[in-house]
Amino acid sequence: MIETNSGAKPIKVIFRELNEKEYEINIIGYLDQLKPFLYIPGDTLKATAFMSNVSQWQFLNIEYKGQTYISQLRFENEKLSILPLAEYFTAKYIKSDSQLRTAVEFHFRTRLSPIFEQSFCMRNMVRVN
Repeated sequence: MIETNSGAKPIKVIFRELNEKEYEINIIGYLDQLKPFLYIPGDTLKATAFMSNVSQWQFLNIEYKGQTYISQLRFENEKLSILPLAEYFTAKYIKSDSQLRTAVEFHFRTRLSPIFEQSFCMRNMVRVN
């Protein structure tokens, strides 16, 4: 559910595994809050994502319309959260995987808590059949 000014709206995130590290992601539902920032035709955002591990943290590198969004992936108490890192971090000019790994490790180790793009966080999602 996404909280809006007019109440909670449902949203559904569908992951389809393409291989052991690559996924197709479809986010379906109330996406009006994202539309000022992203071109989303209709009510579905379709993207691909690559799973990566940096130290003890898991990330999804979500590719959408030629842009990459780095999001921490948390699975705790049977609930999944996708937490995109703040734009100032992801806007850095990073030339290689090792530079990305170093930047992420530094970001997570030097703060009490990482800085996320709060308006785009999807927290405590539960699996439905």
